[in-house]
Amino acid sequence: MSEAAYNVALTLRVVAGTSEPAPWGSVADARQRADMRALLAGDDSRQHVWQRARGYMKTTDSGVAALAALLTDVPANGVVQVFAVDLEQARKIMTAIRTAAAHLPSVPLKVTASRVTRTDNDAAIVVETSDAASALGASPHLLILDEFANWKDTASFQDLWDNVYSGLPKQGNARILIVTSAGPIGTWPHGRLTTFQGSKHWRYSLAPGPAPWRTPEDLERQREGLSSAAAFRMFHLNEFTTPEDGLVGEEDLAAAVAEGVRVRPYDPRHAYVVTADLGVVKDATVVTVCHREGDRVVQDVLARWLPRHGRHVRLDDVRDEVARLHAEYGSAPVRIDPSQARQMVQGLQETGVLIETVTIDANYNHACATALQQAFERRRVDLLDVPEQTAELGTVVVRTRTSGGKETVALDSTGNGHDDIADVLGMAAEFLMSRPYFGVPSINNAAALRGTEIRRGGGAREGVRLGKRDLGTVPNNTRRKVPGAPGAYERFRRRVGY
Repeated sequence: MSEAAYNVALTLRVVAGTSEPAPWGSVADARQRADMRALLAGDDSRQHVWQRARGYMKTTDSGVAALAALLTDVPANGVVQVFAVDLEQARKIMTAIRTAAAHLPSVPLKVTASRVTRTDNDAAIVVETSDAASALGASPHLLILDEFANWKDTASFQDLWDNVYSGLPKQGNARILIVTSAGPIGTWPHGRLTTFQGSKHWRYSLAPGPAPWRTPEDLERQREGLSSAAAFRMFHLNEFTTPEDGLVGEEDLAAAVAEGVRVRPYDPRHAYVVTADLGVVKDATVVTVCHREGDRVVQDVLARWLPRHGRHVRLDDVRDEVARLHAEYGSAPVRIDPSQARQMVQGLQETGVLIETVTIDANYNHACATALQQAFERRRVDLLDVPEQTAELGTVVVRTRTSGGKETVALDSTGNGHDDIADVLGMAAEFLMSRPYFGVPSINNAAALRGTEIRRGGGAREGVRLGKRDLGTVPNNTRRKVPGAPGAYERFRRRVGY
């Protein structure tokens, strides 16, 4: 990049608090000019982050930087590549570029919905919101990533980042600019930005507080109108925050994690439950094993599969892992919603796995969310030390919904991440905490003891109190009838030993 690019940026026309387009240099403050000069003309760093609050001309400045580079330093057939967080943001960037380009009548430019091309040398600005696959092979001279902190916390967006960042060395002098406001704590973009802020390889420009031209009256209106104080701090004070309606606070979450414990082996003194949330195309598939110790929910195993590069999760792998965990953890009952994989669930049932299918509706979501939230609030959860799990739980919120005059709550992501791990933990908490006699020997109920023994791991036979709330419902297998074969109820009776 060059001093010439910065000088062009100063003259480009923008609409920013003015009724008519004005030169960018006349409306930008000292921080903006310093950031632009460092990006376009500086020699100290090729990697830049501009973190500013909402309303601080981030989108306008991105468009100015892209167009100034195109007009001066991008060679023939070269590319300035811009990735927007969504389609609406891509349109805003193109509007800023289009406004500036309209006041350059002597420059041969062709402007379309998502591309600006110099017709004299075919250099171009490309603005897109594509998935990671579209970034393969890209080698831009300037790469701009817009609203990075609010990129979704999914595998496809991580792949996009890996693909575009790893392609920068293809151009020896390529530069990268991340433009963002603050976002939620715990997502992978937050983790990347935290690393960049402390790195000598990045120039990190952090503008604390609101945009300087925000009036006290304007900020007060925003404070009153936004849904929470956390939202105000995030959008206008430029602070990474945990939403106030979050499932669990930072201190409670830290207290729940058993440092250094990645898995807990089977212990015949406890009774276990396996819960699964199936996602095949976009969402993760998660399986966890938990048990109850007194009034505590204890996590023993966490398994997670992510769809990557357009490939679906292999349900055969999930089936094998569920069957293994069921056997390894004392024939633990499995709680699962079969709607995503009925054939897999049926296959598990046919091999003797004790499946309790559940229907994910508003009432069930309410029970699971409430059980997990209360367990965290009372500090009655012992979690494994899995960084991905800890990060996700820090971003999950509890939403209130009203349907048919009834108010319920449900777990949800903040719009930037997953809630799959929280879902399976909620299913486990609901199962264990609503069944106080699950896995506990009974000595005062002769009728329950008569002929109702189940085989635990290690070969011991242990009398337990059985019932719908203790072992789940009888599996309702819907498979082809085979003459002489035992029915579902008979298989269930054989399974529990009577």
